[in-house]
Amino acid sequence: MTERYARIALPLPLFEPYTYRVPDTLADRIVPGARVVVPVRARELVGIAAPGEAEAPSVTAPEILAGPAAEAA
Repeated sequence: MTERYARIALPLPLFEPYTYRVPDTLADRIVPGARVVVPVRARELVGIAAPGEAEAPSVTAPEILAGPAAEAA
């Protein structure tokens, strides 16, 4: 399976969203507007998945740590 990346808007003064790798376990739940937990330096922040496709970055992208909970059936 090819690696998938998502653009994540963070509560920081940034001009562009950061790019994170989407783990296989969260691939079906990371959609625009979804809240996710991502590593930023030495802490974890809640961000929002931004619309649009993210291209593979030239450096190793960190992985999304947690995403929205799976819906109960």
